[in-house]
Amino acid sequence: AAHEAGRRFVPFEFVRLLGHEEIEQVSLNDHVAVELSVLFSDIRAHASLAAGTTAHGTFALINEYLAYMEPAIRHEGGFVDTFTGDGVMALFEGSADRAVRSGVAQLAALERFNRARSDRGQASLRVGIGINTGELMLGVISGGERLKPGVIGDAVNVAARIETYTKHVGASLLISEHTVAALDDPAAFTLRAIDRVRFKGKTQPLVVYEVLDGLPDAERARKMATRGDLAAGRDELLAGRPEAALRLFARGRATDPTDPVLAQHEALCQRMVAAGVPPGWDGVTQLEGK
Repeated sequence: AAHEAGRRFVPFEFVRLLGHEEIEQVSLNDHVAVELSVLFSDIRAHASLAAGTTAHGTFALINEYLAYMEPAIRHEGGFVDTFTGDGVMALFEGSADRAVRSGVAQLAALERFNRARSDRGQASLRVGIGINTGELMLGVISGGERLKPGVIGDAVNVAARIETYTKHVGASLLISEHTVAALDDPAAFTLRAIDRVRFKGKTQPLVVYEVLDGLPDAERARKMATRGDLAAGRDELLAGRPEAALRLFARGRATDPTDPVLAQHEALCQRMVAAGVPPGWDGVTQLEGK
């Protein structure tokens, strides 16, 4: 019974990645370096949803949400490493395509969940999902009696930053250039490059992509319609031609005035037209927030 209880708190996949078959075999010295895709998801505006709700009601909301999300993770061979208060950290071994397919499936599951909530007269939820791929160290963390599986590595921190960045650009699912490079079949997904960013405390910039598959039809159609103008405008901007870029972003904005990504690029171009292209311009947006 203790063994079965243990399985509920420590994912079997974690035990297997450490090279064991049973939880009892895991020891403090166990660790392994492995390339994984890391997925962070977070419920938007959860604090306002929880306000005025009993603790029981809040737990019921989170548990119902996770009951919709977890099958979308397991179906792609992923496992939940951590449940946070209003989100999930999941790990995917093997092809990065699995993690991205899971993110798309989670958005579809969210639509089903929101339909059920709407039928009960409850507000819809939005989520942000960030995915990154890289080498992580899996191991066992302990301060004494209690052993806990742990994952460390820069790839985890970057995935968390990307999930936070979804709020800044009004996106539901963002992935890093490392994940794109690790895809077996990039053509299987509809992607658009959002920006080349440097997260706070990081030295290397990276391109972040939005995955349009899995979005509600109207939102996906709007972003598909402006994808060409965004890409062409970014090329002009990177080449240091803000006037040409501005025309493209403005045309995109005329098609879809609701997209924060186009609005931010348009505002940047306006500043550059007024003040000139900064010396050493490399097209990187420095993000200061966590």
